[in-house]
Amino acid sequence: MTILEIILGIAFLVAVIGLSYYMITINRFKRFLHFEADAKAHPSDDKIKEYMRLYEKTYIPNQPHIRETRAAFYRAIKESDQVSYEVKKELRSFFEAKEITVLTTLKKDIPDED
Repeated sequence: MTILEIILGIAFLVAVIGLSYYMITINRFKRFLHFEADAKAHPSDDKIKEYMRLYEKTYIPNQPHIRETRAAFYRAIKESDQVSYEVKKELRSFFEAKEITVLTTLKKDIPDED
């Protein structure tokens, strides 16, 4: 076996491992999104705790629209009467630790007085 064959074999192996890792990461994120939708539709304390556990194990891209989706999830859970206040606080602290802003402020337009 020549050096070139060894290098090509290693490059192929690295490519296969990289592609496998990418596929696993994408599938985990998809499963997480499905679980998130289910937890949002049918919230409970157990589902929210499982959500936080899954969040820790899943690669979540750090992009503004994805972070806003997590904040929207929190707001939906906050409005639910199926989730206890303690779990809502825990979820809020969890998101704040991840630097996801969950509080919203409404900007009121104040008319100019001329």
